[in-house]
Amino acid sequence: MPVDFQVKNAKVIPSGALSIVIDSSGSMTGPKLEMSKAAAIAAIQVMNKNDYISVVAFDSVAHWIVPTQKIDSPLRISRAISRLGPGGGTNMN
Repeated sequence: MPVDFQVKNAKVIPSGALSIVIDSSGSMTGPKLEMSKAAAIAAIQVMNKNDYISVVAFDSVAHWIVPTQKIDSPLRISRAISRLGPGGGTNMN
């Protein structure tokens, strides 16, 4: 009897990576920043646990909101994005 190491009917779930950059400068105060955060959170909610995410916010400097990681806790990542507030000027360099 031959030995077969192939898994029959295996379901392959591809993984992906998404980096989100959010302008959190003072000019984003109000609906602009709230819509940006809502869009980032919506993107995370359609990803799966094999995917990777990173979130960077920038105003006068760039800073990590969520360093690159697997989406092991979408709620924790969403909360980190939700806490993001406006401030500083915009540095595009």
